[in-house]
Amino acid sequence: MIEEAKIIRFADHPKLGCPGELRVDGVRYCQTLEPPWVPNEGSRGGKPFASCVPVGEYQLLQYESEDYGDCFIMLNTELDVYAFDDDRIGDDQRYKCLFAHRGSYVKNFVGCVGLGRYYSLIGYQMGITDTRITCEKLMHMFYKEGLKKLTIEWKH
Repeated sequence: MIEEAKIIRFADHPKLGCPGELRVDGVRYCQTLEPPWVPNEGSRGGKPFASCVPVGEYQLLQYESEDYGDCFIMLNTELDVYAFDDDRIGDDQRYKCLFAHRGSYVKNFVGCVGLGRYYSLIGYQMGITDTRITCEKLMHMFYKEGLKKLTIEWKH
């Protein structure tokens, strides 16, 4: 049984994003890639559809995305990150921040977390590889184990 899933972010770069790694029960599982932090005066959650989500603990809600298939929605109302548009109290708050969907570059993860096997740098774009198979394996494992929580933090 999985006890803990944690993303450790390594950096925050305006163009390269927030690379990190996903650890499952303390063991590195894969690489992560998110957009850079973009503050939002009206919300603790960062700028909707542009920023990574803030560090903290998130509930994971199973979700089937029209674009990405099976994934999770991250939820932490104390950080102004909500599941759906109708759940929000104000327009500046975040919603539908997806965990574990495929995509190769930072621009593919508008406020979401992408997973992959390796990092790549093509031109000046940070990317990750093997995202489809990485996401499928992780979703199968998390669904099977019933994982409901994700922690995100910075490397110290």
